[in-house]
Amino acid sequence: DRFVSVNDCVCESGHTRFATSVKSLECQPCPQHTYKTPFGDEICTACPELTTSLAEDGVLKDTQDVCVCVPGASRRAINGTCQPCPSGWMKALDGESACIKCEKGFYSDTPLSSSCAECVPGSYAHAAGLSHCSLCPPGQYAGVRGASACLDCVAGQYAG
Repeated sequence: DRFVSVNDCVCESGHTRFATSVKSLECQPCPQHTYKTPFGDEICTACPELTTSLAEDGVLKDTQDVCVCVPGASRRAINGTCQPCPSGWMKALDGESACIKCEKGFYSDTPLSSSCAECVPGSYAHAAGLSHCSLCPPGQYAGVRGASACLDCVAGQYAG
């Protein structure tokens, strides 16, 4: 019979060894935003730029959980890397979903946006996917947040 010691044991996927004392080594979950897929005592690997691990504490449920795009980024089909959503687009959650255009009345003025902002009263975004809101022209107004068009002032009144 072969004697098996704790040193013969290896960590499972999603875990690595951290020295907890001079005499004891135990497997601990990989820290957040890292992963480890093979069994063994390899260290956890940081997820690539613009990605994170969906697994809690780096414990992988299956190989689909490795590293996914962060909010505001989506995976490019060409090279498989996550790229920032362009201005006027957003992605709210971690995962592999695509960036979507900001709706009419909303905008995103920076790349890597996880949400779109409403146009303020007096401005509007007439189309989806805009990076800024436009001011209403003289003689027109937008009295609400998130306007997609300006309205004409009533005869005898003026805005501008």
